Amino acid sequence: MTNEIDQSAAGTNVVSDVTERPKTIVYFERIMLATLLFGFVKLYHFIAIYGKFYGSMSHALDLLYFRVIYGVLTIGVFLVITLLVSRGRSKIAMWVLFAAAVVSFLPFIQALNAEAKQEVGMAIGDTQALVVARVFFFAGILQGLAQVAACGLLITSSARRWISSDKPVAD
Repeated sequence: MTNEIDQSAAGTNVVSDVTERPKTIVYFERIMLATLLFGFVKLYHFIAIYGKFYGSMSHALDLLYFRVIYGVLTIGVFLVITLLVSRGRSKIAMWVLFAAAVVSFLPFIQALNAEAKQEVGMAIGDTQALVVARVFFFAGILQGLAQVAACGLLITSSARRWISSDKPVAD
C-alpha cells in the first residue's frame, strides 16, 4: 500500500490511498499469460501436424475443427479468468481457476494409462506419430505444472491479503 500525493489543477495536495499489486500477483499473471501463449503455439503445431498426417480423411478433419474451436475457447476462458483474478480481484474466478487447473490434469492421467496402447503404435511402425504424441503429452504436462505453480502464488499471504482488500488498484 502506498500513499501517493497528487497535484490537482488548483495546486492542492490530495492524498490517495491505493494499493499496488503484489509481486506474487504480477508473477501469477505473467506465468498464466505465458502458458496461454504456449497453448496457442501447441495448438498451431497440432493443427499443422494433424493436418499433415490425417488431412485426407473427412472425419479426421471434423475432429481437427472441433479441437481448434475447443482449444481457442479454452484459452479464451483461461485468459478471462486470469485477468479477473489478477486485475479484478475476483475470488470466484480464483476458485474457478483452481478447479480448472485440477480438471486440466485429468486427460494426462488418462493418457498415462494409454502409454501401453501407444507402444502398440510403435510396434506397427508408426514411430513418427508416437514421437509427436509424446512431445505434445509432455508439453501439456509442463504447461499444466506451470499453471498449478501460478495458482500456488495465489495462496501466498500477500496475494490473499490483496484479493481480500477493497482498496483501488494502482496501474
